[in-house]
Amino acid sequence: MAHLWARTPATRRGAYAETSEGLRDALLSGLRAGDVVMIKGSLGSRMGPLAEAIRARLAPVNKDA
Repeated sequence: MAHLWARTPATRRGAYAETSEGLRDALLSGLRAGDVVMIKGSLGSRMGPLAEAIRARLAPVNKDA
């Protein structure tokens, strides 16, 4: 994917990292209200922690706690 990312015009690129953890901050900082996110990857590519990070960021705040 690094080669594809490097050849994509800068105006059309997303983020790139060697590991899924390296994408975490870019993913979370880019989220806006109303966004729809699809995460595609195998268990070996460790995309699950990215989904968990999104859930944690968007979890409703319990004001009664």
